[in-house]
Amino acid sequence: MTHAIWWIRRDLRLADNAALCAAMRSGSVVPLFVLDPALTGRSAKRSRRWEFLTSGLTALASELEARGSRLIVRKGAPAREVARLAHELGGAPVFAEEDFTPYARRRDEAVSGVVRLRLLPGLSLRHPAHMLDRQGRPFVTFRGFRQAWLASPKLQALNDAPARLPAAPAVSSEPAPSSRSRQNGHDAGECAARAALEKFVTERIEEYAARRDRLDLDGTSRLSPYVRFGMIAPSRLLAAAGRAGPDSSRAWIDELVWRDFHIATLYHIPATATGNFAPFGQRIRWRNDQGEFDRWKSGTTGYPVVDAGMRQLASTGWIHNRSRMIVASFLVKHLLIDWRWGEKYFREQLVDGDLAANVGGWQWVAGTGPSSSPYFRIFNPALQGARFDPGGDFVRAWVSELRGVRGADVHDRLPELSDYPPPMVDHRFARARALEVYRSAIKETRESR
Repeated sequence: MTHAIWWIRRDLRLADNAALCAAMRSGSVVPLFVLDPALTGRSAKRSRRWEFLTSGLTALASELEARGSRLIVRKGAPAREVARLAHELGGAPVFAEEDFTPYARRRDEAVSGVVRLRLLPGLSLRHPAHMLDRQGRPFVTFRGFRQAWLASPKLQALNDAPARLPAAPAVSSEPAPSSRSRQNGHDAGECAARAALEKFVTERIEEYAARRDRLDLDGTSRLSPYVRFGMIAPSRLLAAAGRAGPDSSRAWIDELVWRDFHIATLYHIPATATGNFAPFGQRIRWRNDQGEFDRWKSGTTGYPVVDAGMRQLASTGWIHNRSRMIVASFLVKHLLIDWRWGEKYFREQLVDGDLAANVGGWQWVAGTGPSSSPYFRIFNPALQGARFDPGGDFVRAWVSELRGVRGADVHDRLPELSDYPPPMVDHRFARARALEVYRSAIKETRESR
């Protein structure tokens, strides 16, 4: 019997899976997941993201067994373990969904040197290699990227999960890491992802454009952890946009375009994973005060909307996108702490922590990435809170010390409270300081040319 390996990485699903479909056309499918030591170290196994991943693997293994197959798990360097299984199956070809992080590309290059590896689309809605401007260069503005993205050919039709799969051969397998953990109030796995999407489309997508920035309302999909691990395909999310009105459809699609933009940026300019895209970013004189960083992490800055976001992150592994921008702006602009400190902490804490989106978001706030927020855009936490949490409900939900403060007073008209700290830095002072530091960095960069 001819076998074909479906190497599962960030596509923990059976529907809308080009790699699985290609493997099925090539032979009897053998589902494989490799526990890569580079990605499953001790710190990773203590994270909520690991719990969500292993819970998703448990769900996927159950779905495979229900269809007559089983999940094969190997532990070790992918180039060795994938090659070992391919050899055991008589030189079976390997099919996988393409990933675009610098590590994933190095890993796949090593694997392709020892097996017949075919990479299929699915992680992004548009392949980053094809997203180039008329001069053949990567886009550095979201507007240009969006225009090209919308003009790209339509995607292939969605595919249902196969009803049956062939029995896996008698090859050895490590025990699958097992978990039934719930993160952010949801179970993991493809079925849970589809249910969450349906609930969002049925109950909230019509009001998405109007409510998506409100911290006190359940206006977003909260599908990002599922998308992070491919428990649902981005193509299915795009299809869901057709069930919304024009404003919400446009806003929903733009979020998917931003995701592809961040993926493409990291693909074409991998140095942005750890370095500033804008040259002046190298000259910013960060203060990098460890004590202030610790207060930011613990949600004790004295700015209620910032503290609420950070406490929600620590408690659940998820925070609203608006909240992410607010807390990131405070760290980078108010405290002048290098965005890379915050990016690393977010990636450690977030269930949906994804390198491309995380780096892209942090550089956007810092003003050092492509198509970033201008350097002089410095969020006023009190005004952000009043606008996006007008009744103060979000703050009171996460900052217990302020639950007795009524209405919008919770944002900037606080009584003296013995158990809640005063603001760690004055907004006007911090804003002026940040502008001076950024302008100095920009000036030095221009003069050095």
